Amino acid sequence: MAQAIATQAHYLIDQFSGVGHVDLKTAFADRLALWAVMTMLGLPLHDFSTIRGWFTDIAHALGNFGHDPQVRRRGRAAASAFGAYAVPHLDGCAANRTPPYSLRSSHQAS
Repeated sequence: MAQAIATQAHYLIDQFSGVGHVDLKTAFADRLALWAVMTMLGLPLHDFSTIRGWFTDIAHALGNFGHDPQVRRRGRAAASAFGAYAVPHLDGCAANRTPPYSLRSSHQAS
């Protein structure tokens, strides 16, 4: 996985290397972290921008110290949408492992 992460990091850097100024968190760190998580979980990379949008809304809700109800609603909606999206993908991956387990339960099947 280390080589795949290094390759992705170089790809992301190449995307902004000639720009001059970028927000490193947005252009690199957030993208690399989410790519790594999606890759490790086996989530389809073609859904990256959708998942990134959900994670952005979730992060804003977690940092919503002003208790803005709209931010909270978007965060909850994003968490629900991600859960509905991810569980079938992750349970499908889990079914191929030994021993089988479900991400919906806190214990492994025997």
